[in-house]
Amino acid sequence: MGCGMWGDSASALGAPLRSASLDRDGGSSGAASPGDTEQDWQRLLGSSGESVASRGVAVDAAGHVVVTGYTLKPLEGSERSSSDAFVAAYSGAGELLWTAELATPESDAAAGVSLDAEGNALIAGDTAGALDGTAFGFGDAYVAKYMPGGELAWVRQIGTAAPDEAAGVATDASGNVVVAGFTRGTLESSRSGNDLDGWIAKYSPAGEQLWVHQLGSSVGYDDAIAGVSADLGGNLLVAGRSFGALDGENHGSGDGFVAKLSGAGELLWIRQLGGADYDAAESVQADADGNVFIAGQLGGSFVGGPGVVIPGQPFVAKYSPAGEQLWLSVLEQAAIGSVANLAIDGGDAVIAGYTSADWGAPNQGSFDSFIARVSADGALLDVLETGAPQLDRGTSVSVDAAGDVFWSREVWNAGEDGSDQAFLARQTLE
Repeated sequence: MGCGMWGDSASALGAPLRSASLDRDGGSSGAASPGDTEQDWQRLLGSSGESVASRGVAVDAAGHVVVTGYTLKPLEGSERSSSDAFVAAYSGAGELLWTAELATPESDAAAGVSLDAEGNALIAGDTAGALDGTAFGFGDAYVAKYMPGGELAWVRQIGTAAPDEAAGVATDASGNVVVAGFTRGTLESSRSGNDLDGWIAKYSPAGEQLWVHQLGSSVGYDDAIAGVSADLGGNLLVAGRSFGALDGENHGSGDGFVAKLSGAGELLWIRQLGGADYDAAESVQADADGNVFIAGQLGGSFVGGPGVVIPGQPFVAKYSPAGEQLWLSVLEQAAIGSVANLAIDGGDAVIAGYTSADWGAPNQGSFDSFIARVSADGALLDVLETGAPQLDRGTSVSVDAAGDVFWSREVWNAGEDGSDQAFLARQTLE
């Protein structure tokens, strides 16, 4: 464990960025001005000479922030590889507390992070090596637990002879760990493998695997889980995409879906949504009442929405605890965009993603990052867009007890040497 050159705010993109916000009547305030919302702080992840990808942000009750992803330049004392997974912790004021790297001589990456009630950090991702001493095949998924000071408590590898990946991780109120992703193998005996299936596994706080289930449609169709969370009742939620008919009907080339499972892994309900064009759910969370929010990208004329939508639009949808769709809000921009991640703040959804539109501010390049707040009834309340001339996208978001937003973004080819850069920022949304 070491800090290397992490925590520098200086970068090729200059000082912490400012963003214009959306007026309450839906109009854009245009270019940033002295009255616009300003980021409290922004931190460059890694150093300016390394390529870094950010894939998950989580904040605990004490205001500590943990971010994860992968880097192409190892931290102190690590083994060189094409990529290594990292996890870094910051105070709420942006002070770097610790960093750690999870690495083998092969490629390793982290895809998500969650914090339990005791401040332990759980990360999940994929590896081509043997993080726990055993490699199952072409590429495996893993889940790892770090103690509040950054010490590795345990790591567990999950895999088959075929490619396997973890896309997200969550913890329940009892400290159990839930990890989910996709596989072309057979993690559960009832599935035949070959096609891409979603999977979800549950572990005890000590790292004992309690169960694993595979989720897929009929043979010949691919399905994948992109996000996972737990509600206050211990039920588990997953969201992703399907080219089959998980709930009995496919609406187009690919649909988004959301499913609810009991803490024991029993499927309670599953809902599919989409249109003639490609659709996908990327993230899922529940509010304190057990309502379920999903977010991602969709387009075309689709079931459960307001008619025809230009392909590639960001959306947020809300379901009751029983799986009834309450509303679907398409954040129409006449441009391409997607939600990568969402968090819940009271009854609101706070989302992060990317857009090619002049949404909260004039677009700076091909895609800009954004964060936005959507009300409990689906109204867009506030949006902040920030960008660089290069491709820029928001990747993850979390909200603390005070309502402050912590989010990560990536900017491709932003370093002086052409390296990709990633940032963690704290900002306020109305």
